[in-house]
Amino acid sequence: MSCMKNFNFLRPYFDVYESELQQLVIDLDNLVERKKLEWTDKIKQSEAKLAEERKLHNQTKSIIALKEVKIAKLVQLSKALEANNEAAKSEYQAQMTNLNKSLDIMAENLAKLQAK
Repeated sequence: MSCMKNFNFLRPYFDVYESELQQLVIDLDNLVERKKLEWTDKIKQSEAKLAEERKLHNQTKSIIALKEVKIAKLVQLSKALEANNEAAKSEYQAQMTNLNKSLDIMAENLAKLQAK
């Protein structure tokens, strides 16, 4: 008789069972043990897969966080460039206005010189 792991509580009564019932109990015990091993393996595989998925999730979160920082820096740079562009545009317009005034003055002076 093999050592039963799941139906040990039946051992005191085992001798009164017919051989078919004894064999059935042993077969059931073996089946339960096989299923326990299968389920334990499945649980270990699932836990390993879950750990891998968590690792991948954490890596993805890190990548996303880095991308968010890059996006924030790019937005800040874009705003700075826009502000610089507006400042340069205003400065350019002021220079153009000053040049136009200088040109007008030079044209008046030329006209005065030509008139003399």
